[in-house]
Amino acid sequence: MEQKQKIKEMNEMMDKMDENESHCVLTNEEFKEIDKMIEEKKLSLENAILLLKQLGYLKTLKCMYSSFFEMFSLIERFERLIIEKEKKKEEKNEKIFVDICESYLLLGRWFSSELLSICIPCLLKVALKKEENEETQKEVEMALLALSCIEYWNEIEQGLFLNEIKIIIQYHQEHHNLTRLAYQSAWRFLMILYRNEESLERLIVNELNFVKEATRELEVLKSCVNWKGNNNEIEAMKKSSIIKRWMILIHLFCNYIDISKADGLEDLVGCIVDLCRISIENYKSLHIHCSSKFFSLICQKELSVDILMEKGVVDYVLEETLHPTINLDLIENCVPFLSLLPRRINEEYAEKHDEHKRELLQRKLSDKLEEEGFSDIMAIYIYF
Repeated sequence: MEQKQKIKEMNEMMDKMDENESHCVLTNEEFKEIDKMIEEKKLSLENAILLLKQLGYLKTLKCMYSSFFEMFSLIERFERLIIEKEKKKEEKNEKIFVDICESYLLLGRWFSSELLSICIPCLLKVALKKEENEETQKEVEMALLALSCIEYWNEIEQGLFLNEIKIIIQYHQEHHNLTRLAYQSAWRFLMILYRNEESLERLIVNELNFVKEATRELEVLKSCVNWKGNNNEIEAMKKSSIIKRWMILIHLFCNYIDISKADGLEDLVGCIVDLCRISIENYKSLHIHCSSKFFSLICQKELSVDILMEKGVVDYVLEETLHPTINLDLIENCVPFLSLLPRRINEEYAEKHDEHKRELLQRKLSDKLEEEGFSDIMAIYIYF
């Protein structure tokens, strides 16, 4: 009981940590010490699982993708444990087995097909629960968060588990039974597992409406945070982390899907621009994360020039570049975007045979650059 109480107190303390403090907790030495305590029976396996599950939750929620876990005998210990318990189906405690699978996925990054073929069905069974009480919602959230940690599994049989994850997403769209973190995690699991399937575009764009769903979720999260900084610290940190996870997922989506076919793209772009703007003062980590993902997206993908101009993307890029505390990494994205934009105007409106619109947009861009003092700086990059 004393160990469980200490773990509970540690969990509460870790909930309040920012990213820098979290990195101090999730160290090589920490995991070595936990493994040593298990080996010497100073920490019971049940309590170790509870502790490691919370550490994994912290690492995953805060988008810390360093794979500490693979370096130590802890991973081998958990793999043996999962395989042994799976062989003893009649004897295994389902609750503890779920905890073991969740800890394993939350803290790792590279998984064998054998282990995933055991863990995924186990956690999907939990994730398919539809009761809306708080305890069940927490169980479902943790199961989906753990599944969202799977990044690579090349030997998956086509269509395997697809029906289950579709049911989870579609049921939530109708009944809103998942937490916001659980819903985001379900989408990530779907995209990672099926990113190489030809049917993914039709499923995500047409059937499940990813762009509209992502926009709606970000709009709700945006309205839940007091951007002046007067928030419940833990809740604000969690919402900020979920926004980051959506931005990563949107970036992933754009790498695999032809975004020009997505309905509602204009609203999503506008929402992201708003998030970038309102997070700049009191949520700098979130701001840099959103801006860097966004800049990378608009530099790499052929978003419509109309969207870029009408949704304030160009204005935001100029604002960002002129901001006195701009991150240098963002500058590296701002200049390429501004240099690519005239070429996009030329190409897009040449295809549309709209010379008048092309000239208007070029003039508008040129005036904007001159107004903001960029005309001399950009002269070496921009050719009309």
